[in-house]
Amino acid sequence: MKLTWKRTALACALVVCLALSAGCAKGSSNSSNGGGIPTFTDIDKVNTGDEQVVGNPFEAAGVSDPIAFGKMFRDVRVSVMIHHKEKLADLILYPLMVHDGKETRTIEDKAQFLEEYDTIITADVEKVLKDQRVNALMATEEGVMAGSGEVWFRATKDNPQKYGVFAILTTKMK
Repeated sequence: MKLTWKRTALACALVVCLALSAGCAKGSSNSSNGGGIPTFTDIDKVNTGDEQVVGNPFEAAGVSDPIAFGKMFRDVRVSVMIHHKEKLADLILYPLMVHDGKETRTIEDKAQFLEEYDTIITADVEKVLKDQRVNALMATEEGVMAGSGEVWFRATKDNPQKYGVFAILTTKMK
C-alpha cells in the first residue's frame, strides 16, 4: 500500500489527538510535572488493572482502611513494575523477612533493602505482583498474601495504621 501525503497527515493528526487526549502534550494539566512526562505521582491516573475495593476484604488481617490498603498495594505493584527501588523501599515495614526457599534472612532497614534489592525482588516476585489483582488478595490473621504466599502485607498497630510489605519469598511457590 502506497502512503500518500494525505494519509500521512491524517496519521500524524491522529497521533497528536491521542497524545492530547492522554495528557501527553507539553503543559498538560494531566501530568504532575507540567511537562507531559508521567511521573510516579501520576500513579492514580495509571491503569494497573486493579478493580475497586468493595467492603473490607482485608479485615481478617486487621486492616481498618481497605481503600488506603488498596492504594498501598497498587503503589507496591507499580513500583516493582517500573523498578522504582526507592519508592518500594518506602513501602516496606521493617524488619523485612526474606526467605529464599532454604533460609530466612532479615532486612533491617531501607539501606540494606536497596543494597540487596536484586536478590529480594526476583523475576518470580515481579511476576507475582504484576499478575496479582487487589480483589484476589488473600487475607488471614497473619496478613494479606499475594500469589501463593510470595509477598505478604500487613497493617501496623499505629493510629492511623500504616500498610506495607513485611515478608517476601523470593522463589515462586509450586
